[in-house]
Amino acid sequence: MASAVRAIAARHGREADVLEIGPHESSTPVNLLAEADAHVVAHLFKSLFMSHANDDGHNMSFHMAGLQQAVDAWHILARRCKDCGHPFSLRHLDRAINDPAFAHDCFQAFKTQRGLTEEDRELIQRIEAASAHVIPDD
Repeated sequence: MASAVRAIAARHGREADVLEIGPHESSTPVNLLAEADAHVVAHLFKSLFMSHANDDGHNMSFHMAGLQQAVDAWHILARRCKDCGHPFSLRHLDRAINDPAFAHDCFQAFKTQRGLTEEDRELIQRIEAASAHVIPDD
């Protein structure tokens, strides 16, 4: 439908107002997580990842724990990317969740950063105290 939308916009002199999001050459990259805070990310992740969980009330605590771990991973990676000057993307999160060595290295680097906030220290304690977490401590 993108070509039809662009044709309609062109007829009305509004080509510059068309924003196509997707994997096409004409698409505009959009990073939904670039400037997000933990509350926005938690809400976004819940919308994306938890839609199927509403029908599974028996395992809701399991789903919510997984959601929190994804937000924890985002927090660590977003801070690391910001400190390194790299834009954060879901590709980083995917790698952290699926590559334990990468996640471990990011966590170790995160723990040694200067200027950690109280929220950062609480996150470190939560991960270190977890019996299982997507971000491995050891």
